[in-house]
Amino acid sequence: MTSPDENAYLLNELSALAGTSGKYTEALVNSWHDYLLELNNIKSYPVLKKYVSIYLVQELMDLGKYQEAGTLSKSMLNNLKVDDEMWFYFNTQIVAAYVGMGDLKNADAYYKVIVKKGMQVNPDGMIAINDLLNIASVDNAGGAMSMIGMENTKPEIIQRYIPTDFSLDQNYPNPFNPSTVIEYSLQEAAYVVLKVYNILGEEVGTLVNEIQEAGYKAVRFSAVGGSASGGDASNLPSGVYFYKLTAGAKASSSFTDVKKMILAK
Repeated sequence: MTSPDENAYLLNELSALAGTSGKYTEALVNSWHDYLLELNNIKSYPVLKKYVSIYLVQELMDLGKYQEAGTLSKSMLNNLKVDDEMWFYFNTQIVAAYVGMGDLKNADAYYKVIVKKGMQVNPDGMIAINDLLNIASVDNAGGAMSMIGMENTKPEIIQRYIPTDFSLDQNYPNPFNPSTVIEYSLQEAAYVVLKVYNILGEEVGTLVNEIQEAGYKAVRFSAVGGSASGGDASNLPSGVYFYKLTAGAKASSSFTDVKKMILAK
């Protein structure tokens, strides 16, 4: 019996060759969709269900069958025991399916439901979904739209999907070790400074110090040497720290907020 990693690799290779967009789509006796369903029904290989379910949803997205893809993703979340990786995949596909159908209202609502956990599971992926909504809010005038090639669009060009105010969220996880994510929102383009201080009020790190466009932002702060945004925090001892966000037209701007976080080594 092959390992889970080998299963994933083999299925990925087969998809590239004989899948919906593969070079040899006629090599399979049955369609790629039917082949996936057959694999999904093999009870002796339950680990395959995880990978097959992902390819079933992806196939529908590739074919532009967004409503079916969203429905199947919801079914997988309800009927499968999903890990964080699968939870993230299916939920973000639901958002993408709504976008593909031109239903930005539900895309927006669903994004807001999953964003908190999504930022914990995969911050970069969640920001990419936000970028997709940015693009869709400009490109879509209320009708269905193609998702093909969306991943190659530069999100920094468009920043229309924006918060209604400035805010600074509580970091998570908290307490943390070795890293934590800090989220904040900008209702308009601003000069942003995000710094970390110890209990004595001494600055221990600068995470952001630049002009940023409006939108939902996230930055990871790590106590692992060389991986902290804005500097090396490897020598930080356990204890209480504070992070301060300043945002506005210039460094001495009007919005300021401070929150506490705990490093527990």
